[in-house]
Amino acid sequence: MIVCTGDLIKQTVDAIVVCSTSMYLCNAIVSAAGQTIKDSYNQKSSANILEFETPAGDLPCKQIVFRPWIQDKNSLQNLKSSINKFITSVITHVLKHNFTTVAFPSIGCGQLDYDPKVIAEYLIGETYEQLKTSVHPQLIVSFVLMPEQKDVYNVFADQIDKIQLLKNTPINVFFNKQTVRITLTGSNDRELKECQNKIKRLAQSCSSNIHLTDMNDIGDWSQESIQKYYDYCLEMKVIPSLDIQKCIVDLVGPKDAVSEAEKYLLRLNTEILRSARIKVLSRGFVWSVEVLPGKWEQYSYKINEQIEDAKSKMASYIEFNNEKSERCRINFTSMNEEYKTRKRAVARKCIDSSLPTYWDVSTDNFKRVILLNSSNEYKDVMNKFNATMKGNYITIAKIERIQNKRWYKQYAAHRDEYSQRYTKPDER
Repeated sequence: MIVCTGDLIKQTVDAIVVCSTSMYLCNAIVSAAGQTIKDSYNQKSSANILEFETPAGDLPCKQIVFRPWIQDKNSLQNLKSSINKFITSVITHVLKHNFTTVAFPSIGCGQLDYDPKVIAEYLIGETYEQLKTSVHPQLIVSFVLMPEQKDVYNVFADQIDKIQLLKNTPINVFFNKQTVRITLTGSNDRELKECQNKIKRLAQSCSSNIHLTDMNDIGDWSQESIQKYYDYCLEMKVIPSLDIQKCIVDLVGPKDAVSEAEKYLLRLNTEILRSARIKVLSRGFVWSVEVLPGKWEQYSYKINEQIEDAKSKMASYIEFNNEKSERCRINFTSMNEEYKTRKRAVARKCIDSSLPTYWDVSTDNFKRVILLNSSNEYKDVMNKFNATMKGNYITIAKIERIQNKRWYKQYAAHRDEYSQRYTKPDER
């Protein structure tokens, strides 16, 4: 909404509004519009028809909208309702005909001598309410005052400023579309550009882009698991990008949805690793390769299962792609892994069933494992830690599980001995 000074007759808008009960305004408008419009107006007026529309005639607008405004100066309690009726009738008409601009006169502020503050409050307030509930694209409403009405102009301008504060209050708009097209309409390019930049900043603040590296475990995912994750992300309106060879995951979308997609990625990865680990445990053997002299590295669960399956079938060798996309061959006779000119020793060791089932399978006596914050083990440790330390620390950077076979077996021996000697052993 805008307020300006000038001549209602000269407004280049879709529609100008004329109070059909104001003889002075009607005569001025129809005289300027030409004889055809004047004849049409006289015909309607003689038939006592007060609500009608005519073409613009010689005026620069597209249509002239005549609406009555009847108010008894001695009965002010009905002033607001009469103005509401006047505004509602006009706004309903222009929206129905898809007009985008309309100009109103300042009814009541001329010869009727109403308080401009009251008129401005009711006129602008009802216009705002009508526009607020409309699903029509932005309708520009202007209130045109005579140049000599400076005091009235200031009152109208102040009231529009108050409404503008209300309009700037954030509201929630819910929609079920992945792509939304926004059309901006304004009185000048500067305001349009400013609004466009605000929308961009808002969109950026509500969206998120996460780049996850070293996601080596996604190499063990089956096509079914990949499809399952893609379906989840698309349901959350998140665009996922998985680079299996480079072990990279990119997530783009609404901030909260991206966060949930990242959590689901970790949960799904944990489930897949748990399933793969169970298969390895059921076979009873773990395979490792000597990456450096004296340093052994366990194969992934997926590759471990492939190697053990080939070994159990008495194959002489097996070929597979490792995490670096190298095409390797294991010769079961020489127990070597071969890749081009590189040759490394491999080892097959029996899994110790006396160790906890939730431990990572390892050929080494000692191993440090970072717990995923989505795992039950992590949550259990956090709950026990918070039981005595909550409020005494700022943040938890990470939680690690120390896997030491020798220490664990010593602990297990003492635990079993105490269990036999005491009914309720206390491990503290």
